Amino acid sequence: MTKQRLTRTDEVSGKRNVPLRDIAVTYRHAEMDRRIVNIDASRRCRKGRWWNPAGAHSDIWYPESAHLLRSLADLAR
Repeated sequence: MTKQRLTRTDEVSGKRNVPLRDIAVTYRHAEMDRRIVNIDASRRCRKGRWWNPAGAHSDIWYPESAHLLRSLADLAR
């Protein structure tokens, strides 16, 4: 299992940034207990180039993205 960063607080805005987790790592309710949560998916969603922009809109087809959506649905119950 890979070691992942815990939730960190952005020093400038004071908002929490939750890293996109591997599918084997669960999201905790304590990190998702706000109306808006910033997910740092930079380790996975960074394929774009200046002549062929991609990014979050086309990088959603990863298991980690599906894991995030399912976790959000489970935590909303």
